[in-house]
Amino acid sequence: MKKIPKYCSWILFIVQIWIYISISIHGYSQQSSEYSYRISPFIRNIENSEYKGANQCWSISQAPDGNIFVANRLGLLEFNGSNWKLYPMESIHPLRSVLAADDGLIYYGHFEDFGFFERDKYGILNQISISDSLISNKDIVNENIWSIHKIGRKIYFRSFAKIYIYDGKTITILPHENNIYSLFERNNKPYVSILPDGLYFIDENNDLQKEPIPDFLDNKRIITTIPLDEEQELIITVFEGIFQKKADVYSPWECEANELLKNFQINKCAVINNNTIAIGTIGKGVIVINTEGKIINSLDKINGLQSNTVLALLTDKSNNLWVGLDKGIDYIELNSPFLYCFDRPGSLGAVYSAILYNGRFYVGTNQGLFYTDWSNQKFEKSIRFEKIEEAQGHVWELKIIGDKLICNYNLGILQIDGNKIKQIGSEGGGYTSTPHPTRDSIFYQGNYTGILQFNKGNDENWKAGNWINDSIIGVRFLQVDQFNNLWVGENFKDAWLFRLNANGNTIINSKKLGVESNFNSRLKIGVFSFENRVIFSNNNMYFTYDYTTESIKPYKWLNDNLGEYKTANYMYRTSEYEYWFAKRDKFGRFYYNGESLVLTKEIKSSSLKGSAVDDRQNIWKINENRYVIGLDNGFMIFDSSSEKSESGDTKLSLKLVNATCYNEKGQIIDLNILNFFSFEIPFKYRNLVFNFAIPGDLPESYSINYKLDSDEWIHNGISKSVTFNYLPWGNHELKMRAVDESLNVLSELSYNVKVLPPWYLKIYALIVYILIASVIVYFIIVFNRFRLKKQKLAYLKKIKSDNTRSIIRMKNQYLKTEVQNKSAELVNYTVLLRKKNEVLIRVKELLGKLIDLKENLDKKSTKQIYNIIDQNLSDKNDWKIFSAHFDGAHSKFLKKIKKDHPLLTPNDLQLCAFLKMNLSSKEIAALLNISSRSVEVKRYRLRKKLNLEHDDNLIEFLMDV
Repeated sequence: MKKIPKYCSWILFIVQIWIYISISIHGYSQQSSEYSYRISPFIRNIENSEYKGANQCWSISQAPDGNIFVANRLGLLEFNGSNWKLYPMESIHPLRSVLAADDGLIYYGHFEDFGFFERDKYGILNQISISDSLISNKDIVNENIWSIHKIGRKIYFRSFAKIYIYDGKTITILPHENNIYSLFERNNKPYVSILPDGLYFIDENNDLQKEPIPDFLDNKRIITTIPLDEEQELIITVFEGIFQKKADVYSPWECEANELLKNFQINKCAVINNNTIAIGTIGKGVIVINTEGKIINSLDKINGLQSNTVLALLTDKSNNLWVGLDKGIDYIELNSPFLYCFDRPGSLGAVYSAILYNGRFYVGTNQGLFYTDWSNQKFEKSIRFEKIEEAQGHVWELKIIGDKLICNYNLGILQIDGNKIKQIGSEGGGYTSTPHPTRDSIFYQGNYTGILQFNKGNDENWKAGNWINDSIIGVRFLQVDQFNNLWVGENFKDAWLFRLNANGNTIINSKKLGVESNFNSRLKIGVFSFENRVIFSNNNMYFTYDYTTESIKPYKWLNDNLGEYKTANYMYRTSEYEYWFAKRDKFGRFYYNGESLVLTKEIKSSSLKGSAVDDRQNIWKINENRYVIGLDNGFMIFDSSSEKSESGDTKLSLKLVNATCYNEKGQIIDLNILNFFSFEIPFKYRNLVFNFAIPGDLPESYSINYKLDSDEWIHNGISKSVTFNYLPWGNHELKMRAVDESLNVLSELSYNVKVLPPWYLKIYALIVYILIASVIVYFIIVFNRFRLKKQKLAYLKKIKSDNTRSIIRMKNQYLKTEVQNKSAELVNYTVLLRKKNEVLIRVKELLGKLIDLKENLDKKSTKQIYNIIDQNLSDKNDWKIFSAHFDGAHSKFLKKIKKDHPLLTPNDLQLCAFLKMNLSSKEIAALLNISSRSVEVKRYRLRKKLNLEHDDNLIEFLMDV
């Protein structure tokens, strides 16, 4: 092989580089100069991960209560407006067809089987096969039921070879040797398209009758027919497009839509309303046309469908479209005032500003400035934007000042006049511009580094003037009032007031408006103009400037009129008396009637599809009825002239779709109360969760309000679940209502909820309580009787005891008195006895002396006198009397001491008695008629007999006996 010279290699390399650069530049130029986007209604993708089924969805039907049913490859899918549920089929073959009839049954068609699902009292669908019970296996072998129709009172199940007619009791089989391609209702009769025989209808006797149509239609695969009026009808075919019957003349439909559809394979058709038809195709998605043959919209994977192969179409009761695909289910909001231009390629970006100027529609985004000719677009099927290369980076604001379009963008400011684009200021990026209210030749720009003045030149073009201020970092908001005051809101914190000179080109003085002005400097301070008054948004309310006191004050009138919108961060004036206030999650349109602000429209986050531009919510009025709202991936169009009628023919109802509770272990229990409007809840299940939905409508399209035993409605936000914890027992009235974005009530319902009392408050418990109480009362009575009896006995015993004690006390008192008396008597007697003895001794002594003096006294008489005296001194009666008195006073002292000391003699006992009475020796001597010495001797002897020690006291011993 011949070697290539070195210089040729270099030339080849340079040529390749040049080609690559040329292609890249060309490609970039093509890509960056022109972009095409689809304008379409919102398409909600419902993937198989959400409905828990297979990809392929062959048929869709809606029940009278609004529930959606889908024939899926794995079984029957049910959507109650909140949740999807799959009822699997036993066979591995796909479920091909479904019909939710007005008799409450859900008819299904399967491979070698058809029948219906019937709901039990708990709301669960149970499958019942008709074919198994009414026909033999050979009559359905290898047959697949592709479609089901209810026409009149009969149900028609169609396969490619047979039609099974079910009247509720029996089945009539209508076979045909050729291909039965379709079955549909026409003029209240069942019609079938049989290839290649043509069109037939089934009469009352279940016989096929040929419909007279032109021969060229006989071999056409007719899907259905659509009447337009009494004279005109459309015939939809698979490969040849649409034919028209007008005054009994059949011909191809000459229109824009048919020219397109003849190139596609039509598979399904659905009438949206009296003027709109949806055509489902194989490979080209959904084509929406009107009855005049004009294409309204083309919906495919480019603008949001999950697949271009349409297997099923359904127009629901809200005139929105359900699409069954070979990959998932899509929900298309056709009956909505909102259209969307989503930036799926990623070249448009987040839309910050939009405006209609000189027949062109401009949008400013975070990727530059784009425009399209309005006269050619008008937001119909698609829109083709061209990019203005002069505006690079973020375009923050588009505004018409004078007769020029001013564009504030990342590198400065542009003036646009027709095809002429001119850079009029490059001193930093521009955020916003505002004209002087009284001087047409001046406007001001707030940019990244300050405030710049622009003046109109002699050529009517704007030119950059001098800096008004060059020290503010990021002028986000800018307003000028009629008093030459320039109001500024910084990008991050404070606001400023600059007083300008008469020419408006110099600041005379300035004032910082921060915390001292009641602002929260940590929050952005928005500055706007409302009816020639400067207002400020900050700290969840609006403020205004009081020119009299020269101070910032809360704007009470505006805050009161705005309600919840007083927390809005942005305000837009879209016409003379029309204002929009933008919050993070919604927009509110207010009309000013000279006295108050009236809320006339709300656009909530559900309509914005959660993609509003964060912290730069914006809306612009394009023409009389159309508004554009910037999204973070395109924009949304609101057409106020096509809003849904509040009084539609079909009004879907709010329903309870699930009711659960938590038991003591925290487990979820299904209460099975879906078909009831009055139900009882056990007390242990009073932690309740009710899930509500409007069947057929997606949850994002409405919100729920409720009230329980009160007069005030509670807004439940985006949640469709209402939770009640520890609901008290008793009867409760729960009222629910669904409201749309404009707060119109879509549906209301109420439930009587009875929470049963706890087990300890139920009837049987009360009976047990009564029995227990009765037993307790009985025992209390018995106990009280026993206690009273016991108390009575104790009382009697006490009385007896008291009486006994009284008697004893009285006896003791008596005895004491007796003792005292006897002691007194003893003492008295002893004293008398002592006195007597003393007298007698004295007499004896005197008599002795007398005898000694007179010896002549008669001795016999004297002796007799002595004897009498001695007898009286030693009279035993005296001792007996003394002993009796002594024993009365001293209870049997003598007996006791005699018992303890048996050796004591009577004389010893007599001495003990005298000592017990504490008599002295002299007194004792007088009583015993002995000397005191003798008494002492007796005492001594007594001590010996009593065995007393020397130190023991005899008297004390005797006293203790």
